[in-house]
Amino acid sequence: MKLAKLSLAAIMTVGALSTANATPLEEAIKGVELKGFVRYRFYNESDRLKDDRHRFSAPFTFVMPVADGLKTGVTVRFEGSDYADNSAINGSLGFDAVKAWFQYSNKSFTLKGGRFEIATPLTNPGYGGTKGDGLLATVALGENFTFAAAAFTATNVKIGFGGAHLGAGI
Repeated sequence: MKLAKLSLAAIMTVGALSTANATPLEEAIKGVELKGFVRYRFYNESDRLKDDRHRFSAPFTFVMPVADGLKTGVTVRFEGSDYADNSAINGSLGFDAVKAWFQYSNKSFTLKGGRFEIATPLTNPGYGGTKGDGLLATVALGENFTFAAAAFTATNVKIGFGGAHLGAGI
């Protein structure tokens, strides 16, 4: 019986300590950014019911501060489609993490690592655009000049020449 009383006392002590050090919800979510959208599409390619298609997608990006100058982000995407025929609805669902990264920034230096969008004049940074796995470092060397260096192990960049496609790494 003493063991039960000791365990209960230990549990109450730990609970009291964790409550005393708990962060209020407002402080815990301060600085967290959420952005995204939900899209629905309907396709009717003929007069037959079985060719009707309902497609929906919802990508959301969460960016959270970790420490001074350090933040992390993740983009998750939900995709689904339903095909209707005369007897039932057949479809598919998918959920995946499209991008995930860490970013450190101070006054003039930024280092970003992980899987993220590659925003250059030659790539498409939009929804479903160019992404890569790697590192990107930028240094502001004055008011109008920024030096950037990047190394990517994989990208989804495709450059087309007639019927051939080449994969390009930046």
